[in-house]
Parts: sequence; structure tokens; C-alpha cells
Amino acid sequence: MKTEDKTLSDYLLRETRKFPGLFESPISQKTRKKIDNEIKELYESDKKLYRQSDTLQKFIDWENIMKMGRYAGGHDCQMQGLFKDAVVLGHWNEDVWQGQVATAVQLNDMYIIYNDYYGSCSGCDSWEGADDNEVINMCIGLANSAYIFDSIGDMLIFLKLPVEEWSSWDTECKQGLLQEIVGNINWKENENTGN
Repeated sequence: MKTEDKTLSDYLLRETRKFPGLFESPISQKTRKKIDNEIKELYESDKKLYRQSDTLQKFIDWENIMKMGRYAGGHDCQMQGLFKDAVVLGHWNEDVWQGQVATAVQLNDMYIIYNDYYGSCSGCDSWEGADDNEVINMCIGLANSAYIFDSIGDMLIFLKLPVEEWSSWDTECKQGLLQEIVGNINWKENENTGN
């Protein structure tokens, strides 16, 4: 880490912008080992990088979410449009008949991730033909179960950590969303520098 990096999160954010693939980047063995050790320590400690709160409900974009189509198959629009004025940092869909979908957003000074399951028909996807009350309950459930991070670095570390027991964030979901976020950060960085 360089002297301008105050935390591991700062370092990871700088490295994310510098190298595509984040943890597959051409960083030195010594640096990689240090990062891996810090991630292992975080994983083995009781410290959580995120918090959950019902206060996110006040940011749900009810005006637009209630107008969105109600169909089976991943509800990508609802996931990306859940919070008013949020910037989508990454969105991942398993792209199979039934599976998971996950979204990362920045909302004010919070970095937020949330995920859901979907099916291919009304019998296995709650969004298919849902009435207004069901949509309200599903959106509140997504907001209340979202993970809130203080920095993008903490969010990236969480997505890189091994899967917690009894978590809806399985390895494929975490890795898929991490790749989407890193790809978008690198794309934005190249767009801003003219590369």
C-alpha cells in the first residue's frame, strides 16, 4: 500500500481503477499476500463490513417501481430502479431459467448491495402478476435485506470474502456482481481519461 492509502479499502479502490479483474491483477506476490491476509483476518473476526437498516425504505422509488412490468425472469428493471436517485455500480443476472439477480448501487454516501431469486413462471417467480400490495412488500423486503457499506472498498472486500454460512450471497452471485462492478469502474476510468 502507498502512503496515500489510509485503509485497505483505499488501496483496493485504487487497485480496482488501475487493473482490470481486481484480484487477478498483476500485483506483486508480497502485495497479494498482504491483501489476502487482511481479508482472512476480516473473515475470521466478528467484524462485519456492512449493516442492515429499515431506513432504506424511505429511498424506494415508488412512483417508478409501481409502473414497471411484472414478469418472471429476473426483474432487472425493479432491481436497478429500486432506489430513487441511486447510481447503479453493477448488476448481475444469472441468466438461466431460475436463479439469482444482484445489484450494487451508490445512494448518497452509502454503497448498497441486494439480491433476489427469480423463476421462469408465475408458479416460481413472485413478480409475475403481482398485485400492488405484493410489489410493495417485495420492495420493502429487498430494501430491508440490503447490505449497506461505508465505502466501495468495503463492498468489494465483502464480495471477495468467502461465503458466510446461511447467506443468500453464494459464491457465484458474489463473483458475478464483483466482476460487473469492477468492469464498470474500469470502463468509467477509461472513459474519463480518454483511453
